Amino acid sequence: MTFYPEDENDSSSDSNTSSSESSGTEDNGQGDFPSAEDQKKVAHKITANKQRNKNWSKKRRVTEQKAIEEHVTNLPPESGTATFHMKVSKLDLFPQITAETKKRKLQRKAAKAHQKKNGGPKLAKDPIIARPPTNDEIASARLIVKDRSQFRLFDHGHVRIFDKKLTKEKKKQIIADITFTDLNTISAQKRENLDFLLKFLETSKKFVNHVGSKGRSCGGYMWAIGWRKSMTRLEIVGRYVNREAIKKNQAEFRKHIHDSFKASEILWELFFKIGNVALEANHQFMTEHHLPCFAAPELQTQTEASSLPNSKKSFSTNLTFTSNGFFNHPHKDDRDDERLPFAFLLSLPSFKSEGKLAFDSDGYDVKEDSINMEPSNLKKPEILLEWGCRYKLLGKQQTF
Repeated sequence: MTFYPEDENDSSSDSNTSSSESSGTEDNGQGDFPSAEDQKKVAHKITANKQRNKNWSKKRRVTEQKAIEEHVTNLPPESGTATFHMKVSKLDLFPQITAETKKRKLQRKAAKAHQKKNGGPKLAKDPIIARPPTNDEIASARLIVKDRSQFRLFDHGHVRIFDKKLTKEKKKQIIADITFTDLNTISAQKRENLDFLLKFLETSKKFVNHVGSKGRSCGGYMWAIGWRKSMTRLEIVGRYVNREAIKKNQAEFRKHIHDSFKASEILWELFFKIGNVALEANHQFMTEHHLPCFAAPELQTQTEASSLPNSKKSFSTNLTFTSNGFFNHPHKDDRDDERLPFAFLLSLPSFKSEGKLAFDSDGYDVKEDSINMEPSNLKKPEILLEWGCRYKLLGKQQTF
């Protein structure tokens, strides 16, 4: 059950009012007992407050459902869905790094002002990038995240999380829609599809270099396939592409490009049940702006794109995937369009060497501490996590 400050205040207010009225009741020869008339007034107030809270709860549920249907899914809700309202507040897990970065920016600002006033050599224009955290800083941050008085752990079922604060338009904002699935219960077809997807991502590593530039990674590895946001020309990963590997393995690369259409369709089917409205909004946006899906081998006209395999199920121009506990500093990409507030993340336990699902029966084990500052913090390995959040598209492999 979720408690709201409004409810608590109301409850507290009712109690105070009742106590005040009781203490102010004149002694009519009945000792400390209030008169029948006063008792009737108190009962009326209690009934009115209960009805008010009931009306508020009903109004809140209607607002929640409207937000879900407008932005996430209009499919019938799953049974057992848990809804939470959270107060969103900023928490700096690495305050020392923040202070250092702020100091460097102020120093550069002062240096620019001095150079402008007094002249001299031009100053460096390279961006100021926060340093990666040390092992001790990561350990301290992990202790904060594991503190259940500050963070709530979700590890099963279907969870929807709303921002407790309304927008300026008095609307509910959705923070996340999370679905956990026991992989032991999935169908043979779904397991086959997931194994295909994992194998596809493993093969991708042969043709792309992992992101390794300073400031983009604080730990672990990330790869990306598809189209860069510049949309200037076809590159499977833009500047991260391994051109030499493609030249040496052209036949395998062509097959990999062909497999990407099936991978795109599998991802669509996985996310459709929890976010069909968000998926279709992404697809519509791509159609209107003639954007290629990450599986497209080259830029197409709208007519040509509509004839591509699975083009009606495209929802992203690129796909990134990670391993070894990848994480970086929080950031916002100003190039992301505000009309597409949701992205999709898939977390799977997998074997790096084989590119397939991993189960504890295979000797696979995930410990909570082994997942380095990841949003899911899985306790068990046999869990499939699908969720939407306000970040760029991620297809995440949790542990390799």
